[in-house]
Amino acid sequence: METQEHVYYHAWNLATLTNAGLLGKIKKYYGSWEKAWIKTSDAALTRLSPKSQLAARKREISPAGTWEHFKKSSPNIQVILNEDASFPPLLREIHKAPQGIYVRGNYDAALAKTHTFLSVVGTRRPSVYGIIQTQKIIQYGAGYPIVIVSGLAHGIDTIAHETALLEKLPTWAVIGHGHLGLGSHQRDLIRMIEENGCTISEYPPECPAESFRFPERNRIIAGLSPLTLVTEAPIRSGANITAISARDENREVFALCADIDRIDCAGNLSLIEQHIATPLTSYHALVEALGLDGAQARQMQLDTHERSPQRFQDAAMNAIVDCMSYKSFTSVSEMMQAASISDITIILQKISLLELKGCIEKIGGNFRLKMSPMAKR
Repeated sequence: METQEHVYYHAWNLATLTNAGLLGKIKKYYGSWEKAWIKTSDAALTRLSPKSQLAARKREISPAGTWEHFKKSSPNIQVILNEDASFPPLLREIHKAPQGIYVRGNYDAALAKTHTFLSVVGTRRPSVYGIIQTQKIIQYGAGYPIVIVSGLAHGIDTIAHETALLEKLPTWAVIGHGHLGLGSHQRDLIRMIEENGCTISEYPPECPAESFRFPERNRIIAGLSPLTLVTEAPIRSGANITAISARDENREVFALCADIDRIDCAGNLSLIEQHIATPLTSYHALVEALGLDGAQARQMQLDTHERSPQRFQDAAMNAIVDCMSYKSFTSVSEMMQAASISDITIILQKISLLELKGCIEKIGGNFRLKMSPMAKR
């Protein structure tokens, strides 16, 4: 339930420009966001943060007015304070823990008691190897009570969220700006995440995306989970920052093994070399590291929720789709055999039509059902 403390926290968050360190000092000194707003003086704020113009910004803010605007413009977003029982417990433990978070979607605080959280991060430009291994790791974990946490960026983050959705796992997306800045290009994915999990930000809804916010966001991705997995990352990447944040919080870090000459996995190898990350040598090693075992696995057939393929008037196109899966790759020759088509020109035409309709995608020289939550409904 939202109280006056939530109202005044939101006002302080705007006044401090979501400075986690500054917010922590204010809360520690006054003990109450409302008391801090009423009791503090301009001189005290200037001493607290001489260069931030904090006192001037505070004078321009009406807690009641900004709260009313927030609730009108973002009625589906709730504020959860650090001291609220529903605040993620592991996140509360980190250095510079957020004093509050803005959450939209199906946020279930009880998952912290029933599930184990796994943060999955990686490059925005993954290779086929990175894509496939990210999918396989999450598919393996689908037999266990796991929540997949990632950052909603293109590449590995998106693949992690999509695979979690397809495997019926809850997934939480941590964003590096306010909710109103979420791009329309990911509208369908965001909707699916919020139906099966939530989007989380420490920033007010109208806060714009700026480069320095994403490293700040990464500490929350790491902080929500006891273990962070880097599936593919170059040397300089946000994924490595997240891994280092996890290490600094005494959380476990794993990195997917790769060939030593793979530039796209150089960050993985560097994390392993510096003893920041443990090399992931098997899918089950991750399950063991999370403290899960076979007795905790959900009794389910992982393929039972594969979608019924989209139907077409063209029997050959139906036959092609029926022989495919999103979890494995199908060759052109296998499609020709399934559709009983011996003419390569005709089969390529059918494949092109299926690609245009968004049913299948090509990776390398093979095809699979398209990795899209919407396509799988």
